[in-house]
Amino acid sequence: MNAVNRVSSAGIAGLTILVVDDEAPYRRAVGRVLAGSTATVVEAANGKEAVAYAARNSVDVVVMDVRMPVRDGVDAAADLLALPTPPSILLMSAEDPPPGLLALGVSFLPKPFSVDELHLAIHQARAGRALPRDSP
Repeated sequence: MNAVNRVSSAGIAGLTILVVDDEAPYRRAVGRVLAGSTATVVEAANGKEAVAYAARNSVDVVVMDVRMPVRDGVDAAADLLALPTPPSILLMSAEDPPPGLLALGVSFLPKPFSVDELHLAIHQARAGRALPRDSP
C-alpha cells in the first residue's frame, strides 16, 4: 500500500458514505472499495433517492455520478448542500465537469479512476479542496 492510500484510507475510516450512480454494477464496485476502508456505505440509484436519504440520515460524504435519470448529480448536489448539516460532495463523470460545478462547493473526479484516486478525492472533498486537474 502506498502513502497516498494509507493517508486517504485513514481519513475514510468510520465515515458514512452515500454512493449514487444509476449503473448498479459501478455503484456496487465503488461501494465495495469504500467498505474495505471500514467506511459505512449506503447506495442510491439517482439524485432523488440520495437527497431523500440524506434528509433523514447522517451522511458524511456523497460520491455521486453527474448524469443520471430522475435527478442528476448537479441538481441533487444543490439540494444536499442546503441541508442543515450538508455532506461533503464528490461528483464523478466520464465527461468534463459541468460549467460552474466548483462554484457550488463540490469536488469532481473524472471517471475512470483508481482506488487511490478515489480515496484521495474523498479526503480532499472532506478538507474542502478541489482536486488539481491536469493541463490539456
